[in-house]
Amino acid sequence: MRPILLAVLIYLACCEEDYGCLDACECDNISEYTINDAFLFYTEEAGCVRNVTCLNSPDSHIALDFQGSEIPRPLAPTWKPYRPETYLMPPNATPGSTPTGIDIFSFFGIICENSTWYITKYPNGYSYQVKVDETTNRIEYVAPDSTIDGKKSPLFHMYCPPWPLTC
Repeated sequence: MRPILLAVLIYLACCEEDYGCLDACECDNISEYTINDAFLFYTEEAGCVRNVTCLNSPDSHIALDFQGSEIPRPLAPTWKPYRPETYLMPPNATPGSTPTGIDIFSFFGIICENSTWYITKYPNGYSYQVKVDETTNRIEYVAPDSTIDGKKSPLFHMYCPPWPLTC
């Protein structure tokens, strides 16, 4: 009986707030950042750990906002002011490839800090649009080699396209 009581006391002592064993998360429900949550598989674990599984396709993306980001905003004189976000693409997202799921929460290193969700991993860098002329935009790709990993950027939104139907 004593070993069980000792184990319970040790567990309770280790799970105080000071030691990081929190069951609640100070950030908003991360599924509120999705554009299309009908195609998102979402689970919550202790604290702020989540599994946000999305279809790994060319249409899947996660976006950040440069406001509050540790990544400098690109200096482009034709930057679209109504579109402050940039896109982070999942791995192997090539047209015609076999669709698979990807946990975008862990792939992009999403963390909760000061009640804000942050992206901390950029495995394929990021892209943004530059206006070429009145009818044409060009996509610029930055840091495709993960050199900006570790820098925090606030999460703007996530988009998960429909999963293909199989018969």
